[in-house]
Amino acid sequence: MVVKLILEENLVVVLGGNPKIDNYIDQATRFKASGYEHADTYKKGEWDGFTRLYNIAEKTFPLGLLETVEMILILKDIPYETIDNRVYRQFSLLPITHEIELRDYQQDALTKAIEKQRCLLQLPTGAGKTLVGICLTAELKLPTVFYVHKKELLYQTMRSYRKLLTFPQCKECPKYHKKKTGDCDYKKCPIGIVGDGQADIKPITIAMIQSAGRLPKALFSDFGIAIFDEVHHLAAQTVFDIAKDTKSKYLIGLSATVRREDGKELMLQAGAGPISYNLSISELIRRKFLAKPHIHAIPVAPVLFSNRDNYHTVYERAIVYNTERNDNIVLKALELCDTGPVYIHVKRIDHGQILVNLINNRLLVKGLTKAIFIDGSDKTEYRNQVLDKFRHNELPILISTLLGEGVDLPNMYGLILASGGLSRTQTIQVFGRLLRMSEHEIVIFIDVADRCKYLYDHFLARVNFYQSEPEFELEDYLKKLKTE
Repeated sequence: MVVKLILEENLVVVLGGNPKIDNYIDQATRFKASGYEHADTYKKGEWDGFTRLYNIAEKTFPLGLLETVEMILILKDIPYETIDNRVYRQFSLLPITHEIELRDYQQDALTKAIEKQRCLLQLPTGAGKTLVGICLTAELKLPTVFYVHKKELLYQTMRSYRKLLTFPQCKECPKYHKKKTGDCDYKKCPIGIVGDGQADIKPITIAMIQSAGRLPKALFSDFGIAIFDEVHHLAAQTVFDIAKDTKSKYLIGLSATVRREDGKELMLQAGAGPISYNLSISELIRRKFLAKPHIHAIPVAPVLFSNRDNYHTVYERAIVYNTERNDNIVLKALELCDTGPVYIHVKRIDHGQILVNLINNRLLVKGLTKAIFIDGSDKTEYRNQVLDKFRHNELPILISTLLGEGVDLPNMYGLILASGGLSRTQTIQVFGRLLRMSEHEIVIFIDVADRCKYLYDHFLARVNFYQSEPEFELEDYLKKLKTE
């Protein structure tokens, strides 16, 4: 008996199976999300804790898991045939020209995306994921929707497309001479955005991610390419729902790490496809595409808490209002900014305000430029002005909640992780901002060795990441720390 896998739009229909084969497919396409054990249905024995992506009753599973199912059939020595019944809309090719030169690994990732049509590309932060996405549009010349999850990324990606791609009408634009900045308000510009109160759908559209039901229906049907930036960070269910309704022939997810703390990586693969290209941070450091980080940890005294203290209480006392900790962070920032721009990452607004006040009290004494704190409540124009100052060495210290993903600050010399509490996956994203190659071939990353309930476990998870990269230079304390 030959099992037939029938590809129908975004689903695969299984024909010719039996209960044993159904069980194999079910095992390959299920997962347990974190927190499953707290569900009432699990506690009552009504649910085994697995989220299942194979609908046994309808014999269907998401197209993104095709390779996973094919692999299990091969391993179990079950003969199968894959039949592709998909029919995609045909588009007129966009008249795009460009002068982009890709690095070899970027070209490899692009080639893999075109070959696979639906897949995840895992490239470290600073490796040029967005550039690969733009080149996918340029190479295939198909209408493209590019999904992002932050307002900063919405405009940053739009400017990147405008800077790098040229259309015939661009030369008629009054701001064509400013093309290198990506500035454009020309009505005939073929690049538009959906989000931040706008719904300007063009042949190339940058869209803010949101629930599928709130997005314009044209985004699902009028584009030959759909790209998800920082796909791991988007809600797994949201990506899956959008992908399920998308009729684009090419659907690509970009990420520095597809690992999710909630255990829902399989949802991303179900929506966007298998991980088809993966490159390590250390490989890019060895090849001089990323700066080499020297990593240190600021020691702080242990803070004791009772069993009754929850995470919010611990975070406030041990991080936000911890005088010793804040003073040490300030001293380190002032030391590093003598060499180059320093970014301090925080999670809470009140923490950022405390640090900027402490720093500026000292900077004013020295007659130096004041540090600035920005967060999501600041107007976009002001945030962009501050970020530009930092990029151009006009601001010695920047404190913000915004650097988790997407903001390019390539001249950064030092990064201080004042936020604490970050998981390994979140740290990879913040950390990657520091590694973009600039005038600093060696950069400094400062963590804080928080020693109290909750926060020490997070610190060890971060150290585990530092120790996993052979090209990271760790101080002796971090090298010897046991993380298991």
